[in-house]
Amino acid sequence: PSFIRTSPRTNSRSRRFPSVEQRVQIYMSDWYLPRCQKPDGQKLLLFGYKRDLGVHRVKNPSGQPPKIYDFSLTDIPVDTAFSLDYDSILNCSKNHTHNTMKKYCIDVINTLFPVLGMLGWNVTSVAHGNGQAPFLLQFGDSDRSAKHGKLPLPVIKKFRTSMTREQINIVTGGDCYDPSKSATIFHGIIWKLGSGRHYGAVPDI
Repeated sequence: PSFIRTSPRTNSRSRRFPSVEQRVQIYMSDWYLPRCQKPDGQKLLLFGYKRDLGVHRVKNPSGQPPKIYDFSLTDIPVDTAFSLDYDSILNCSKNHTHNTMKKYCIDVINTLFPVLGMLGWNVTSVAHGNGQAPFLLQFGDSDRSAKHGKLPLPVIKKFRTSMTREQINIVTGGDCYDPSKSATIFHGIIWKLGSGRHYGAVPDI
């Protein structure tokens, strides 16, 4: 019998393809770079947060009045953006009526909370304390929020519409990101969610 000899796997993450930096660019896409500023110094998109209302305020580039998005939810539904809240995620991981949603919440506890902690966030008050703006997530396979539509905000998801290498280069190259140079903007930020469903059989390979 004949055998195909393959190169051994490199021990260093930095020597693998794609590199760590390339993967971060792919995962974050439109949100990898800060937004550019207009010649007069004004940002193309302005984001704000009023904690007493529990909403995000977005001022669009055309100067129209800010649009208000309410991300507060009593339960975590599928395909709807929501503001990350420690107690809600913990309760969801134990008591949500939908087993798939429980698994999403367990993934957040096991993978996202530790990263936020390393970045200095207080995960037990991530939605309410220390002046922190809401951290948005969405569970499910939709590219838009059922409650809010296509959001011009960074939302953590397991899914987003595909992008070509050229599109990735446009939104991740340079010092800042000008949305006018890209026809496709406001993709979600990819995170490993639904891991049991999508990667559960990997150890069996």
